[in-house]
Amino acid sequence: MTEGFEQGVEAANYVGAVRPRMVLALAAKLAVSTALVLGLLSAGAVALVGTGADTAEEPAAFARMEMGEKLALVARVKPSVVRVVARTCEGRTDGTAFAASGVLFTNRHVIEGADLAKVDNGDSLATVEVVGRMTTSDVAWLASPNGIASLDVRQSAPDAGEPVVVFGFQGRDRLVARDGLVQLVTEDGSAYGVEGGIALLDVGTAPGFSGGPVVGRDGTVVAMLQGFDETTGLSIAIPVDELPAHPLNVEADTNKDNKDFRSTCQ
Repeated sequence: MTEGFEQGVEAANYVGAVRPRMVLALAAKLAVSTALVLGLLSAGAVALVGTGADTAEEPAAFARMEMGEKLALVARVKPSVVRVVARTCEGRTDGTAFAASGVLFTNRHVIEGADLAKVDNGDSLATVEVVGRMTTSDVAWLASPNGIASLDVRQSAPDAGEPVVVFGFQGRDRLVARDGLVQLVTEDGSAYGVEGGIALLDVGTAPGFSGGPVVGRDGTVVAMLQGFDETTGLSIAIPVDELPAHPLNVEADTNKDNKDFRSTCQ
């Protein structure tokens, strides 16, 4: 398991600049890792946990990101990440979405059976429409509220060994960013019950991360989080080449005209 850093942001304050007042403290040694904790003490503070060091086996092109690089990446990406709440076939669900290509991308299972969802951008709570969903993959997209900047999406899947940062909501109140490496990229995700390609990441995720962006060191989205494999401890992500390049024009299954979401539930 690759060791990394973690950033937590209270939902009410995560959009906006990282506050400058920062305190460093050493965390206790847990298992085989030693964590360096950087915390902001004010409300809505960012907490960063960075561990590990570069290994000689890693190619130079894929050297791990330095802490300053990670901080800059987080500041750049977090205004485009929102929390999603929907009433679905399973009841209330919480997930993550990110703005790209003029919409908010998330997992289909986060909004399955819903025609509307609530999104929290840190400043306000908005109700948005479910615009479309793929019939053959766990991908859906919502209307994007005004004022949320779109992230750039890479034109191809990530490379094995590439360092990435993932974003997701841990519980209902906290946006978290964690880093790690892409362990495997394959066009056949059937072993994990996934149609199409997948990427496996050695980044720990939690319920609520579904639909969160996986971002490369250049700031582009390279994949979208989908789930977690309990056997291997790896996170499962959908590479960007599995996402529609033009979601507002693509022919996709959608239930946006179905005002009673229960009628789509079995």
